[in-house]
Amino acid sequence: MEAGTRERSTAETPGRPLAKLVEQALAGRRLDFVPALEARFEADTESERRRFLRNRLLAAIAVFTLFQVDDYYIAPDAFWASAALRFGVVVPVLFAAALMQGLRLTPLVRELTAFFCATLVALDLAAINLISRAPDHFHLLYGFVLLLVYANVFVQLRFRYAAATGAVTLAILLALLPANAATSTAVKVNLLLMVTSAVSVTLVGNYRLEWERRETYLLRLRETLRGDDLSARNQRLQDLSYRDWLTGLANRRLLEHYLEEACTRGEVGAGEIGMLMLDVDFFKNYNDRYGHPAGDACLQALATLLRGHMRAGVDLLARYGGEEFLAVLPGQGLPACLRIAERIRRAVEEAALPHEASPNGFVTLSIGVVAGQAGLAIDAETLIQSADAALYAAKQAGRNRIWPGLAQAGPRQRADRWMAKPRRPGAGHTG
Repeated sequence: MEAGTRERSTAETPGRPLAKLVEQALAGRRLDFVPALEARFEADTESERRRFLRNRLLAAIAVFTLFQVDDYYIAPDAFWASAALRFGVVVPVLFAAALMQGLRLTPLVRELTAFFCATLVALDLAAINLISRAPDHFHLLYGFVLLLVYANVFVQLRFRYAAATGAVTLAILLALLPANAATSTAVKVNLLLMVTSAVSVTLVGNYRLEWERRETYLLRLRETLRGDDLSARNQRLQDLSYRDWLTGLANRRLLEHYLEEACTRGEVGAGEIGMLMLDVDFFKNYNDRYGHPAGDACLQALATLLRGHMRAGVDLLARYGGEEFLAVLPGQGLPACLRIAERIRRAVEEAALPHEASPNGFVTLSIGVVAGQAGLAIDAETLIQSADAALYAAKQAGRNRIWPGLAQAGPRQRADRWMAKPRRPGAGHTG
């Protein structure tokens, strides 16, 4: 590929299928994205989610520690047992879960870790309730309401895990009710209704929070994709303005920019720069014999062949005019350029593209070769004029050959020493 240009498909940009999924997700308002969009969502939000869970779990440790004060007044007979369970098991687990968020856990493990912490706290409350025989120990179970607010709203478990937390909490409460025989039915019903209401309300809030988080992400992603698409369109337009419409090679506009960068802005001693000017022999006869559409196809075939001899991302291959091509080879001196030119000439000869209007019977190239020192007295115009003069000499010498020229004539070396005869100013190549 020529330096300064990039191949881009004009059919559909990569972001368009994803943009369609974004629009469908926004319209559907579902928490479960299709796999491709879910993977993008997870990749873009994973670090933020891990930090969020870590901070909320650390905050939960501080809040959960205060429950020990509640145990002192409501279940004093189980105070030391609750302290051992809380600080020996639950708090270390919560702390470990917070630290684990610094690891690159899978989404499943990451969310299950937060769900397990909520379940562990519920089991801790249940255990203290079973151990204590204090008159008011049943009131410890009102902590389930705070637990649901913590898990479903504060930590914002993913909705499916929030629903599972609500179900587990209700199941634990229902299992504990028969064990609290001394508590009146009215108090039990009241607690059951409160916990059930808390499950319902926090799940509604959880759903809205998660959808708003996902909707915000979708809206940001949509704007990003639109911006990328606009940039891609602008880049394609720019690429088209720098491309020859027939061959897809660089055009004169890109060539001028490239040579300005390579020569005019080059630093002294920046290295040599080579140039090949290539012309199809007897091309006017080719068009007369086969027609212009066939001539266009021939130029396209030659462009493809020439590309194979260029260094991707380094050399520039341009269509200079009609049947002329120009290759700029940075860092290549005259000997290297001559070897490259000869390889190209032989490759075209071996391709044996039919040309009955040529003495050879197949398509051939004549090539003028020059090289100069970038950043010194050499400039783009001098390079092109010298390459053109060398090409003219190759034509005059019989065509289907390469011809070296001098990019800058010194006191002992003249450019016309390589030519069959000087070229008339303004004269064009005769094919």
